[in-house]
Amino acid sequence: MLYREAGWLGITELGVESLFLDSRLRRRLQSPFEPLRALGLAEGHTLLDVGCGTGFLTIPAAEIVGAAGRVYAVDVNKGYLEKLVKRIQEKNLYNVVVVESDAADMSQVPDESADRAIMLLSLHHINNWRGALEQVYRKLKEGGLFLIADPIKTRLLGHGTMPNKVLEALDEVGFERLSYTKRFFTWRAVLRKPAPTTGEPP
Repeated sequence: MLYREAGWLGITELGVESLFLDSRLRRRLQSPFEPLRALGLAEGHTLLDVGCGTGFLTIPAAEIVGAAGRVYAVDVNKGYLEKLVKRIQEKNLYNVVVVESDAADMSQVPDESADRAIMLLSLHHINNWRGALEQVYRKLKEGGLFLIADPIKTRLLGHGTMPNKVLEALDEVGFERLSYTKRFFTWRAVLRKPAPTTGEPP
């Protein structure tokens, strides 16, 4: 299945998220390609990477979508984005748009422009996370997929989100849930922005 869960390991299960933002050790423990495969990211797609950090997912995604695709890399942390820009330049990537913005705004990203969107261990860092979910919905094309993964707040001393609360908000925003997996320290869901239903022809 497109949103298969096999092989995924949330780095926060080791309690060291902040130490391994884009380190070699993190890439050994958590492949950046696995969540991108789970989204069915392919050549020519446009990906919205919300809370991109220094590019753990951004760089691999840019290589997958190729010259015909695009990656919008969104983060509010200027220091992270400066490191990301250097990495983009070193790898001669021309399909990444770096966006310094709060996730609840993202006005620099065109509406209904993304085929896929992802928030990997970033939702709990966003103050207005409900607004961020609404923005992701707005930026996705009809039928576009959204993968979200985050630590479970009650199991990491308050560091994370409450999955039931987030899932309820996702339902209210309008997403269709395709899969949901809850592990001891982390949870993950894959969702879809549905196409509007049409009535029967007269």
